[in-house]
Amino acid sequence: RFQAARAQGGGPASPRASFAPLSPRGVEAQDDDTTVENGRARPRRTWREEPAKPAVKPGSVVMRRLAADEGSWVLHHTAPLVQQWSMLIAAVLLVEAFVLPLGIAFTPGDWLYLLWRALADFALWLDIGVQFFVQRQSKELGTLSLGEVIGAYMRQELLLDILSVADVASLALGDGSGTFERESLSLLGEDSNEEACYYALLRFHTLLRFSRLSRLYRSIESIELVHTWVMQLMHSSATLLKSSVVVVFAVHVMGCAWSTMAMCGAKEYCWYEYYRLEKPGDDSIYAAGSPRAIYMCSLYWAIFTLTGIGYGDVVPVSPMEYLVVSTCMFCSALTWAWVVANIVSIVAMSGKGQTVHLLTLDCVNQVTQGMLAKDETRMGQRLREYFTKLQNLRDDGAIGTLIDKLSPALKMEVVYKVHGHWLHQVWWMKMVPEESEFMVELVRSLEANLHTPNEMIPNRAQLGIVRQGLCVHGGRLLSKGSVFGDDMLLDSEALRKPWATLALTYLHITVLEKLVFQAVLAKHPEAQPYVRKAHVMFVVMRGIQKKAEKIKRQRQKDTLNHALTLDFKVKQGANN
Repeated sequence: RFQAARAQGGGPASPRASFAPLSPRGVEAQDDDTTVENGRARPRRTWREEPAKPAVKPGSVVMRRLAADEGSWVLHHTAPLVQQWSMLIAAVLLVEAFVLPLGIAFTPGDWLYLLWRALADFALWLDIGVQFFVQRQSKELGTLSLGEVIGAYMRQELLLDILSVADVASLALGDGSGTFERESLSLLGEDSNEEACYYALLRFHTLLRFSRLSRLYRSIESIELVHTWVMQLMHSSATLLKSSVVVVFAVHVMGCAWSTMAMCGAKEYCWYEYYRLEKPGDDSIYAAGSPRAIYMCSLYWAIFTLTGIGYGDVVPVSPMEYLVVSTCMFCSALTWAWVVANIVSIVAMSGKGQTVHLLTLDCVNQVTQGMLAKDETRMGQRLREYFTKLQNLRDDGAIGTLIDKLSPALKMEVVYKVHGHWLHQVWWMKMVPEESEFMVELVRSLEANLHTPNEMIPNRAQLGIVRQGLCVHGGRLLSKGSVFGDDMLLDSEALRKPWATLALTYLHITVLEKLVFQAVLAKHPEAQPYVRKAHVMFVVMRGIQKKAEKIKRQRQKDTLNHALTLDFKVKQGANN
């Protein structure tokens, strides 16, 4: 601080003169009066307490903002109160997605619709007020204070929220007082009312209120039930669901916009009257001025316009209808292109592995073409079945790729969740601490193999885990999740069990070779004492077992020899 003051040119002559001395307790000294000490006049100093400062790390923007927010009214978007309010607004918008376009097109005057309109607008206006106190995340500043939250909301979302609720159409077409006669909307058969059509079309600006859904989703997704459901939903399923919702909503909005032209247009300029004249039939289907018939025909027009089919039987007949049709075609083209792109991406992602599999089967057909007819059928069938089963091995590789991208702590948790069922079956692996990264790298070193039925797997120094299928090892029938070859830890072949493995069905196993195990162990010194201790215990147990078997065989041999000797002596005595 002293060097900075000197650099600015206005600092004191010395660092001692720039700051008041501090007592050991952190209390600042203050010159109050003078006193005489040793014949010299010195200022008398008294001590005053400095106000306590928050214990924040200097230069930490986030901590300073958090300290500034103490006692403020700022609410985080994951707070329970904010989440409950977001769910209420989301429910209102869900109903509005169906009711609002219909209300703009047909302007119902019953009390139930008017009550809903008042309640929905009141809730959305109240939501604007709530957003002034909801915390927003900033990449530059981190957590914001109350003033910064209000400023951020006013700059980013306030104008859009107000436009989505305010009656802009009445302000634009009213008499200056902000009112407009809604009863001027004419039905079919009456004179044209272009002003009423403009008013109805301008009211579609209230669809901007659905832009709040992204903000509401950020708050609602942290709820445990919603978060669990979203995480369990596959990406392809979520994309198809989102595309379907967008298509249904777009068709509904376009149908209501097209219905607006039938409700406020004149008889000789209305597409619906032209449609009725072109297709005479039952009056119950094309009833004059029937909102149900108009909406049904409008949905039909919206669907073939959105999908680009364009039958051409429902056409515009007035300049305003041409304007509405042009706008709807432009928006529907963008919407349908986005939906098709989503579907194509899902098909391409899901069919990548299938494409590789089909190319492999084509190679199988080329290999078997030169064989005899009987051999070609038998060998081709076996090869196709083998490569079909081999697809499961490729799917297991995705788990390993996922584990590589995780943090160290999360890697260990995922490894024990996915592979814990067989790790706990190997007794000497349970001696290694679970927090060791040795287990993670050991699991990543597993190699997947696929064996055909009746195939004999020779005895090797390797650990095997059955993933799918049935096999016989050492007189035991092993199925999914079973482990064999846990004595691969031993160096002496005499101490290992000399058992081979017979595959009864297509057998998918993952193996851990001893050389790979030793290479991984060399990289992790923290796990070596535990493995060495397990190795010594294993050697002692197998050594005792081996010695006991040897003693048992020797006793059986001695017993047999003794019996033969007695029998020989008895026979010799009988001969004598």
